[in-house]
Amino acid sequence: MKKFFAMMMSMMLALTLICVPVQAAEAVPTMWDDILQVEAPDLSNTIWYFTGACVDGVELTQEEYDATLVEFGGALNFIFDAEGNAVMQQGEVMLAGAYGYLEEEESAIVVFEDGEELLTYACVFTATETNEIVLLAFPAEDETLDNCIYFKNLADVVVAQ
Repeated sequence: MKKFFAMMMSMMLALTLICVPVQAAEAVPTMWDDILQVEAPDLSNTIWYFTGACVDGVELTQEEYDATLVEFGGALNFIFDAEGNAVMQQGEVMLAGAYGYLEEEESAIVVFEDGEELLTYACVFTATETNEIVLLAFPAEDETLDNCIYFKNLADVVVAQ
């Protein structure tokens, strides 16, 4: 656990340094320029489910979305607890990790362990026309911002039904 915590802290430091060039690159138009970024919600004790993605700057079609869910065993979720722990659920597979807030709690970082590899996501939040919060998870190594996974809060679905 100490080893994981040390890796998490070093990844947070690395992501903070990575974010500087990404912020400087924001002067170049991206597909995300027109989204309304909202303050990060309290992630503790929430489940966020996969609702779509953008790969190489192109949104997934419904067929590609369905195939992605099949590839991940029928579920792709981010699960957060109140202690800063995170889990990426890929069907029956659970990747352990951690999360924290960046930039005055406007965004978050999530890191998962996948064997020897760390999967790191920089997350921002936006709202739909119906005021549902959407978590946009960008792979930290992708400085182009052309790849992103979208998640909605499962509690929003339960309340809406």
